[in-house]
Amino acid sequence: QEAAELRERPGQWARIDELETAARAGGVAAAVRNGKYGFGPRGAFDAASRSVALDGGRSAYYLYARYVGSQPSGGEG
Repeated sequence: QEAAELRERPGQWARIDELETAARAGGVAAAVRNGKYGFGPRGAFDAASRSVALDGGRSAYYLYARYVGSQPSGGEG
């Protein structure tokens, strides 16, 4: 569902998940960039994870993604 919504807004970042650890958020971001979890084909989505400090010394680990479309394979024109 998130992938379809992002395709309707190319280039626009959206927070798509909150994960338990920084490592998990980074791993899922890499998987999204590689076309996993319905975010294919590979390279069609950019993804990043961010850690945010919360009150009480806790942290939140967010996953962001955006649709960048298919990249041309070759020269111009």
